Amino acid sequence: MLKQEDRILETSKELFFRHGIKSITMDDIAHKLGMSKKTIYQFYEDKNALLSSLMIMELKAQTKEMLDIRKNSENAIDEMMQSMSCMSRNFSKMNPTLFL
Repeated sequence: MLKQEDRILETSKELFFRHGIKSITMDDIAHKLGMSKKTIYQFYEDKNALLSSLMIMELKAQTKEMLDIRKNSENAIDEMMQSMSCMSRNFSKMNPTLFL
């Protein structure tokens, strides 16, 4: 079972990727989680702090993914093709308005 902080990050990621960062509020996140904003603010000072933690989590996950690809690739061309495929999958999960 996920810790409460991990649940907040995963749900925030889902909402931000689906609807964009600007359109999602802390109220939206709290509602989706079925918890109060006060609970979220126990972990994150504000939306920017939440976004910072989320970006760090995503960068770590993507770095691990790329290192795994490097480790398991047959050669440089295979690594490049797998890396491009991985990036394509990651971008396809994001709403184009994510950062607008």
